[in-house]
Amino acid sequence: MSPDGSRPSAPRRDRGRQAAPRTPAAPPRRHPVITHRPGHQTPPVDPAVPPLDDELEDMLAVLGGSVGLDMLADALRYIALERHDVKATKTNLLCLAGAEPNVVDLIAGIVARLGDAASNPALRELGDAQQAGVRELTSDYARLTDEAQLKALISETAPVIDGDETAPANWVCWFCAAENSPSARTCGFCHHRPEDGPNTT
Repeated sequence: MSPDGSRPSAPRRDRGRQAAPRTPAAPPRRHPVITHRPGHQTPPVDPAVPPLDDELEDMLAVLGGSVGLDMLADALRYIALERHDVKATKTNLLCLAGAEPNVVDLIAGIVARLGDAASNPALRELGDAQQAGVRELTSDYARLTDEAQLKALISETAPVIDGDETAPANWVCWFCAAENSPSARTCGFCHHRPEDGPNTT
């Protein structure tokens, strides 16, 4: 007992023991950062494939400014410089501009999406009139790309490459006398349909 008659307290077993360090909270999960080095992905150099001309090189050099555009430019450069066989040539032509759908259609759809504030929050900072103007222009581009019947020209390369002598011939519009691809549903100039002609029964 202590001199004052009280019972000394038992020593605490945790004295001198350091508290366990707290585990820091995990940082919030973020989307991975996409890195891309322009011009890094290129096909093997083939002496049989000539280099790109200055006009194409200049266009590819200008096409950039974001990771996605840099990747797109590299993909197009790869297609242009890759050594293709006949089958791959036909496939690339159709997928780029002749099939349904094709890359041109895809780009037109993305243009319309980027021009609509409903799918691109950045445009919501603009006034209503500005939003409507951008949406109208980009949607018109997508519509005109389809109406121009551009894919009809490239789709006809497939039977030519395959040597199909029975491929249908071009048709002449009854209204404006313009020549159109066999797969065109309407005239590329006046937009009349061949079945609407006066001599069609």
